[in-house]
Amino acid sequence: MLTSHIDQINSGDAAPDLTRLASPTTKTRVFILSDIENEPDDQQSLVRYLLYANEFETQGICAVTSAWLPTRTAPEAMRTIINAYGKVVQNLNMHVHPDSQYPTAETLLQLVSSGSAVYGKEALSLPLSTGALNLVNALEESVEPLWVLSWGGTNVLAEALQHLRKTKSSAEEGILHSRLRVYTISDQDDTGEWIRNTFPDVFYICSIHGFGAFDMSTWQGISHPISGGDLTKVSTEWLHANIQKGPLGDVYPTSMHIMEGDTPTFLYLIQNGLGSPERPEFGSWGGRYRAVNVGSAHYADVVDTIIDAHMTKRTDQKATICRWRDHFQNDFMARIGWTLTSNFWQACHPPVPIVDGHQGPTCITRKVRSGNVIVLDAGGSYDPDHPEDNSQLEFQWYQYMEPTISHPIGAEAVPRCTIQPLSPPSVAGDKLPYNDSGFENVVLGSRVEIMIPDSKQPALFGLPAQHWLPYTGVSSMAYHIILQVSHKNVPFPVRRYLRIILDAGLS
Repeated sequence: MLTSHIDQINSGDAAPDLTRLASPTTKTRVFILSDIENEPDDQQSLVRYLLYANEFETQGICAVTSAWLPTRTAPEAMRTIINAYGKVVQNLNMHVHPDSQYPTAETLLQLVSSGSAVYGKEALSLPLSTGALNLVNALEESVEPLWVLSWGGTNVLAEALQHLRKTKSSAEEGILHSRLRVYTISDQDDTGEWIRNTFPDVFYICSIHGFGAFDMSTWQGISHPISGGDLTKVSTEWLHANIQKGPLGDVYPTSMHIMEGDTPTFLYLIQNGLGSPERPEFGSWGGRYRAVNVGSAHYADVVDTIIDAHMTKRTDQKATICRWRDHFQNDFMARIGWTLTSNFWQACHPPVPIVDGHQGPTCITRKVRSGNVIVLDAGGSYDPDHPEDNSQLEFQWYQYMEPTISHPIGAEAVPRCTIQPLSPPSVAGDKLPYNDSGFENVVLGSRVEIMIPDSKQPALFGLPAQHWLPYTGVSSMAYHIILQVSHKNVPFPVRRYLRIILDAGLS
């Protein structure tokens, strides 16, 4: 049994009300590029991706080359994993909202393709590959954004962009570029820099550093030892005990270097109430990024400050992902549990945060003024595993400092909101000095009061925010408050969030 709280359920054999589960507002369109078989991490990432495939409209799964796999592609490895997924998809569908059902294995198999079996820019002198043609078609067939998630080289994307430049008018090309969103795991061939320089209007998230100097990247925060934090749940032993089970878990290979270096690309898109894909500076399970220049469409690494597993304060780019490690690993474990049973009551399911009647995953934005006091009430949140009451839920509220403002001094430049509990938890204590994701000054309870800082009070260099903030290019302070909801008194709690943005004027 993957969870211990199942024994607490009193629902017996009652049918679960799946319509009360969270459901994405829209399904994000995704096209994956993977140098699968260069090492086991791409197979690992594809297994995890399929566990969230109900949240996406997958448009393509394309095998590509890279510096580490320069002369061949391996689409057959993708088919092996998708066939294993086909053995569990019926179980998966018993644990999600009726409007968020998983695609069939047959549907996904039809989306597998390949780029040219050559390295990088060599593909630009060849006829358009099947993978690039499929990418162009996916971009043209819908006005909705298309996220290209690159786990290897980007020459298939380069082919597609070159093809558009040759065959479309400037206006048509611009329209198609406006639909494109790219999140690539650093540069893994020689086309990444070429794309960013040749097509500067393309939305592009990428850790920028010397070629192959991956220790400098944000994405290594998922599992690399230098990223800090508790590494237990990315260890070979933990993965074997909790992930490598059942038909889909059986095709999750053991790590060669680090676990799932490519996974942040789609963790970034999971609609858990934390992130906002169009706003990389907000931060999510897939990290936090900022435009490399004012007005740029290219986004690169920034830093977060956290209290780490050793109870010390640290600030670096890997913290923007590693702070969520326990959260996304517990979630992974829970979804593997779904593959093992069609019985809803024998697995763990995410809570559904609701604040003042608003159910996510989209954030809440409120206009406020300096010195205002507001009340936020999450008492109506829903616990799918205990549908008759939510007393088994824990509510944590904290301020995410870094997304408030793009200032060189970072979180130190951000005035602190004062959060006070109005409905303390039943156990002793209503505050935590820090929590499991490294945030400080965490308040417990389903109902809180928040005081907006006075912009006229000194916050940086002894100057009030209304004096120095205009020089940063913005005219107000947007305070990011996170509600984190999880099951309490269980060994592997699953979390969901709701972000409340308090937009404060400076007058």
